[in-house]
Amino acid sequence: MSRRDFSPLTTYKGQPNSLQNALLDDAFTMVEHGKMSLPEALKMGLSFVKMYRESPSFDLRSKTLESDSLYKRGVIERLDGVIQASQTKR
Repeated sequence: MSRRDFSPLTTYKGQPNSLQNALLDDAFTMVEHGKMSLPEALKMGLSFVKMYRESPSFDLRSKTLESDSLYKRGVIERLDGVIQASQTKR
């Protein structure tokens, strides 16, 4: 983590809510992608988050998370079908 990680925050002139949303977005990305707690993610330097978002690892992990989500959705939809079929047979 470099010493300049938080220097852009002191010169930021936009809406405070926009900055907070951007920082929380980065933190939740690290929570989801890094399987870490929110307090751990909030302690990470902005330079690391930027480096991670620009790396091939980010794209790979994003695709893996999307694949897992689609798989879970498929299982739930099949279970819904089984439940509906079992209820109509009664």
